[in-house]
Amino acid sequence: MPLDPYNLTPNASINRVKLLSAPGLPDAWRGKTAYQIMGRENLVKRITESFPELAALPDPVPAFNEQYLAKENQTALAIAGEMGTAFGCLLWTLKHGAEPDRVARPEWDDTYWAHWGSIQHIILGGGIMAGLLGKHMLAKTTDMLNGLMSLTIADYPAALPLIGAARMATQANESAWVYDFGGTNIKRAHAIYANRELTNLEQLPSILIPVLDEVNSLFNFMIQAIVATISNSSSNETLFINASIANYVQNCHLAPDNPYSRLNVLGENICQFFSEAVGQKLGKPINTTFVHDGTAAAKAYAGVSNTAVITIGTALGIGFPPPHQSLRPLSENFSITYQTTF
Repeated sequence: MPLDPYNLTPNASINRVKLLSAPGLPDAWRGKTAYQIMGRENLVKRITESFPELAALPDPVPAFNEQYLAKENQTALAIAGEMGTAFGCLLWTLKHGAEPDRVARPEWDDTYWAHWGSIQHIILGGGIMAGLLGKHMLAKTTDMLNGLMSLTIADYPAALPLIGAARMATQANESAWVYDFGGTNIKRAHAIYANRELTNLEQLPSILIPVLDEVNSLFNFMIQAIVATISNSSSNETLFINASIANYVQNCHLAPDNPYSRLNVLGENICQFFSEAVGQKLGKPINTTFVHDGTAAAKAYAGVSNTAVITIGTALGIGFPPPHQSLRPLSENFSITYQTTF
């Protein structure tokens, strides 16, 4: 199936791209996927092997940034350099589309490689890029690519899916609730509009997602997170919820290749199912829309051409900025207000 950059399927994933031909690719990585090298699981393993005192933390990456990278610890700098090297090899692979790399990615026809060949600018987001590790990665990758593409870290790297989800609000909304159901945390915010423009996100503290093996446990945890956030809303009018999710979404159906896809057993239309469940809890009408997290992140930059938005967090997310006509404009004075308690 040809690539539709604005309606991505699981085939678009860059996590499964194998690294084979890029200059500077270490022999130990040859044939491995981008996720195997750059995914959070391997990053955390690398960090805790080098700094075992961080192993007990729920998320060792912030402490790695603050305690080691900030002090220019040489081992920490080497880990950051490895991440930057891996990312540079991935981008080189995507841009050049060498024959061995095409053969190793049989799910992609020429439309995928042609689109990546047209990409001139990469905007980076995600939790990894929000910290000092992201800055070191950017420097290493930029040096490796030597002008092949330009790279920029977004102004609000960890909040891109929330911004994109907020821009999806219909023209009738004066406010909306937005969520980002990721692989590690649930992010949430109240979106505020003025004169049709998105002016502010009031972002609440993130919620760490525990290990949830049962589908009902995952569903109940998500519902609880939504209800706890909006239960104090006094309006009896329909509440609009736009939710980014770490899963490909097509017509409110979750593609069957990611952890969240197990929610499909609850119903074919996940948007309707969540709307009804939250509505029953709150006793008011709810309208829920789910969108693939990479696609949501790219909507934050709607209207930008020849660009890919890549988020680096639990895994690698991908999206391509669509035309902006159907989305709320982003105010020149847009800001995010962070609430430390809830």
